[in-house]
Amino acid sequence: MSQITEITLERFPDMQYEPLIPYALILKSNGIATYLGANASRHGTFTALLKPGEFQRLAQRLDKAGFFQLEDFYGPSAFDIPEIWLSAVKDSKRKRIVDTAVKEKYRAQAPRVLQELEDVLHKLSQQLPWKKVHNDYHWPDTTPT
Repeated sequence: MSQITEITLERFPDMQYEPLIPYALILKSNGIATYLGANASRHGTFTALLKPGEFQRLAQRLDKAGFFQLEDFYGPSAFDIPEIWLSAVKDSKRKRIVDTAVKEKYRAQAPRVLQELEDVLHKLSQQLPWKKVHNDYHWPDTTPT
């Protein structure tokens, strides 16, 4: 049986002021969560533990949503717009979806199921009991394999 071993959410603002704060949320199947951020409230590298079974529930949700069958890109192809990258590793291969349909006027260009996955992971990033481990952060390589 194939298993998802990692789920990553990356959010990037546009060049103008946006409420979208750049960060990466990395969830591992062993229950360790990592947050990498560059904002006033949470700058640096942080870790937290997921509740037992939480990663498996999220992985099942990705599978049930057909994540690995979705397109790799949704939204307008334009410079200087916010982006959300959602990726997962299954059977040692990474699938990444780039979603530039972040602003309300573009939301219909991305599947609702993708938006729901992004929202669930974003909310999780705000709710975990983060512990700072480093003042700096090194952005993850989520290049599809």
